[in-house]
Amino acid sequence: MNSRNTSTQILFLLIVVLTLTLLQGCSSQSSLTAWEGHLIDDLITSWGQPDSINQLGDNYASYTWKMNQANCEKTFTASDQIITGYSSSGCEN
Repeated sequence: MNSRNTSTQILFLLIVVLTLTLLQGCSSQSSLTAWEGHLIDDLITSWGQPDSINQLGDNYASYTWKMNQANCEKTFTASDQIITGYSSSGCEN
């Protein structure tokens, strides 16, 4: 096998790995988006009790889970028990 073919194969493999890594990040965000419009109780049933709940107003609260990754937190906001948004910080995906 000549070095040109080997270099091309290595470059192709690197592109595939990078693409899969980027897609994994996108799918994680999509999975968070998928919770919008659902009951917060459904998320709690799926993920377990949140690490913190902050009452932001009448019928409006944020629910935060600390994930296994260092400093990774995922927060969902809910109005009248319906998830209206999410954010994440310190998460790799």
